[in-house]
Amino acid sequence: MTIRKLFLLLTTLFHSHFIDAIEASLRGFVLDLEIVESKEDRARGLMYRSSLPTNSGMLFKWPETSQKCMWMKNTSLDLSLAYLDERLIIREIHNLMPFSEENVCSKSQNIRYALEVNKGWFDEREIKVFSKLSISD
Repeated sequence: MTIRKLFLLLTTLFHSHFIDAIEASLRGFVLDLEIVESKEDRARGLMYRSSLPTNSGMLFKWPETSQKCMWMKNTSLDLSLAYLDERLIIREIHNLMPFSEENVCSKSQNIRYALEVNKGWFDEREIKVFSKLSISD
């Protein structure tokens, strides 16, 4: 492992301790989610991670609604992505390719959140477009 990769890995691990975590559910299925709101945390996302627990994910939050784009640079995980509107309703679901630097953009201009989970998580639970993410208080 190069010094640069080691530095990036350690930086990712260090920052992950400061990311907010919440419990949420979709159609009764519970998810432990890391919430990322800063530009830097959204850019890092799940980069350099070797695994993601089964019922875990990352919720990306932006300060405004607009078209959003995600990519998989430096991300080896097989992931599924849901774009959600400001009411936390899923508007689109996509499967992502590990290490792809191609943008996967929302079709809608009204996206406020993106949810990344292990690939197949939505399909296995029959979670579709218009499902609502509920966040526990």
